[in-house]
Amino acid sequence: MEKKLVIPQDLMLEPQDSSVDVSWSPVKGANGYVISLFNAQQPEVCIKKRYAGGTSKHILGLVNGREYLVSVCAYYYDKNTEVLGPATEKLSVVPVSVRLKAQNVICIKVGE
Repeated sequence: MEKKLVIPQDLMLEPQDSSVDVSWSPVKGANGYVISLFNAQQPEVCIKKRYAGGTSKHILGLVNGREYLVSVCAYYYDKNTEVLGPATEKLSVVPVSVRLKAQNVICIKVGE
């Protein structure tokens, strides 16, 4: 008999510096979760997929100030085949730096 997975609930996104923390509530019967990341300008194109065994994941390599969309679905294995459950709605997140990042600049006056 085939399992029926439900949509993960309580999806939370916490923007970080060039990254995002993603968390959600557990789904009964799931072996793990797939986190899908999309560029908000092209929401139909998945740009990153990450797997998690638990109910949270830290995703690195994002660009601060750029809007991303995130969704999560549960999966289980059936005879070595990954079976995906339904995904959450895509939520928006914008990574930001909490510290000012500036290049090292040397200013000199004309004639110095």
